[in-house]
Amino acid sequence: MNMNKAIKVKKNPAKKRAFNQQVITDDLYKAVVSDAMEAFTLVNLDGYILDTNAAFCDMTSYSRDELLSMKIQDIEVGFTELSDKINLIDLGLEKSGKCLFETRHRRKDGKIIDVAINLKYLDEGLSFCFHRDITEDKLKLKHEALIRKQTEEALKESEDRYRALIDLGTKIGEAVVMLQDIGGSEGMHTYVSDQWPIITGYKKKELLNMPFFDLVNPKDREASLYRHRQKMAGKTMPELFELSIINKKGKKTPIEITSAVTVYRGKPTNVVYIRDITKRKELEKALVDSEEKYRALFEYLPIAIYELDYSWFINFKQTCIYKDGKNDLKQCLEEKPNDILASQELGHIVRTNQAALDLYEADNIEEMRNMVYSFVAKDKKGFEERKAFLVALDKKAGYTTNEETIITSKGNRKIVLTRTATPPACGANLSRVFISQIDITARKEAQEGVEKYKEHLEELVTKRTAELAEVNKQLREQIKQRIEFTRAIVHEMKTPLTPLLGASDLLCNNLKEEPWSTLAHQVYNGAVDLDKRIDELFTLTRSEVGKLKLHKTTIEPAAFLKDIVDYMMPQATKTNHKLIVDTPNTLPKVYCDPQCINQVFLNLIDNALKFTPEGTLITLKAQQKDSFLEFQVIDTGHGIPPNKMKYIFMPYVSLDDEMEHLSGLGLGLALCKNLVRLHSGDITVENKSGSGCCFTFTIPIAGKDSKTNKNTE
Repeated sequence: MNMNKAIKVKKNPAKKRAFNQQVITDDLYKAVVSDAMEAFTLVNLDGYILDTNAAFCDMTSYSRDELLSMKIQDIEVGFTELSDKINLIDLGLEKSGKCLFETRHRRKDGKIIDVAINLKYLDEGLSFCFHRDITEDKLKLKHEALIRKQTEEALKESEDRYRALIDLGTKIGEAVVMLQDIGGSEGMHTYVSDQWPIITGYKKKELLNMPFFDLVNPKDREASLYRHRQKMAGKTMPELFELSIINKKGKKTPIEITSAVTVYRGKPTNVVYIRDITKRKELEKALVDSEEKYRALFEYLPIAIYELDYSWFINFKQTCIYKDGKNDLKQCLEEKPNDILASQELGHIVRTNQAALDLYEADNIEEMRNMVYSFVAKDKKGFEERKAFLVALDKKAGYTTNEETIITSKGNRKIVLTRTATPPACGANLSRVFISQIDITARKEAQEGVEKYKEHLEELVTKRTAELAEVNKQLREQIKQRIEFTRAIVHEMKTPLTPLLGASDLLCNNLKEEPWSTLAHQVYNGAVDLDKRIDELFTLTRSEVGKLKLHKTTIEPAAFLKDIVDYMMPQATKTNHKLIVDTPNTLPKVYCDPQCINQVFLNLIDNALKFTPEGTLITLKAQQKDSFLEFQVIDTGHGIPPNKMKYIFMPYVSLDDEMEHLSGLGLGLALCKNLVRLHSGDITVENKSGSGCCFTFTIPIAGKDSKTNKNTE
């Protein structure tokens, strides 16, 4: 019996040949059949293969030329023994001109495969045959049929056994349901174990009145229903199947099911075992995320990292090191240095990141490995470092750190800080050892430079200390000389000035005739001004060198300001200036040297009188700011030129170039600054918007521990 028995209709050979040529050259035929993914043959009445496609060549392992010289019977196995099936094929061809049947092909390599053939007979005496390899499907079907048979036998024993299995499933977290097709509704719940309501959120009573597929996620419903129908039809399906359901709260829950069809209460029943795999899915996702994070961390870390497989190390110690009965690895390595090189040959770099390749200036892992081995083999330092690494590894230290020297592929020598880490799970067999390395060459060179510098530091410090002592000595001598010089100047100037003040004052009081009275007053005023400048110079010098003593006491700010205004009022009246005090009703007391603070106010008011137009307003203010009392002297003059603002408190600096003809050495503001700083306060100046400027200084408020009438240097 052969394939041509299935094709009984005889046709005109000429017509057959003409059709063969037409069909085989037709573009549509080539596009649909010749290039199809499914295996295809075109067979004539005698069983000769007239045409085939690449898929059939792949299935049989024959070339196209070989197949076109063969009959279909040449690759059939046992076709002559299938007489009953052939008769059915003949009958199908006679009725419809097509049939579907299974057979077996022998490949060129001798392997037997199961094949499903879909045959279409044409009037021209040709047969289109589509072949599908069902070898694996047959194996699966046999396996699943065996499982189904075993399941059916177990289920048929008794309902008690069903319930026992169901109870067992509940205990291990599996839900068991029985589904039957009732009244046109497919997959109705006829039995529900206790676990199923826990998973779905529905009560048993609710579940027993609804189809299983109403719970299934719409995107999985069609596949799940198809599986149920196939099962109920007695067809074998893959055992494990994943899908998701929508629970009563609307939340999607992933589940894994397996099922078997049996008879329950006289009706076919699909018994489904269901496991909630939410946790497993979360763990799988977490595992994937962890792996992705690990890879990203490993690949893109700027630190050189590579992974080693040292699972060979345990056996290596036994065969190469301890075979002489010694158990001291360090001693063995010292006696057998060649074993160190042998260990290097066994070392295997599993993976590395780009930073490691950059560190070794290598293009790939193999080049990096060769550089490491070459360094150990040829360099004494590298050899000793390798020995130390093996000893540390033998101690199974989970984490070790040491400095090493490496040679790059370009011959550059680098010093690296190496950290070796063995995960706890891999500690027994050393299947995974991580090495991280940081280039510390520049740091080591810097440290060496620091060490060299330290060698001379003590000598340098001694030398600099001696020089500083000499400078300090000279500075103290200069300060002493300055004080003495200033004191001498003050004495020399005060000596003739004292009788001048007395004489000029006497003349002012006795001379009434002009112009002698005016001249006497000019002499007297000049002498007073000169006396004031001499006092300023001496006070400034003493404050700069720390020789000025403060006589602090607690004062009332309001009364203090009133006294100052009363004192300066005659001078203000001469120039038609308005001098006022603007303060709150109550002010805290301040702890200061009244004479020094009085000097600050007099200098500031004196400047305001000099550098503001006649008839303008000068205001004295006071207010509390935290633990300080803030004083202000505000005028309405021309302000301070911006180019002079940063030099305003320096000695011998005039306020304005246009005012340089006025009297004064430029010491007043410098003296104000020193006196305020001696009181732990501060003094600033700013130009007001519009006109004038504002000098502000602060003095500490008197506290409980403030002591009156005590001299302070």
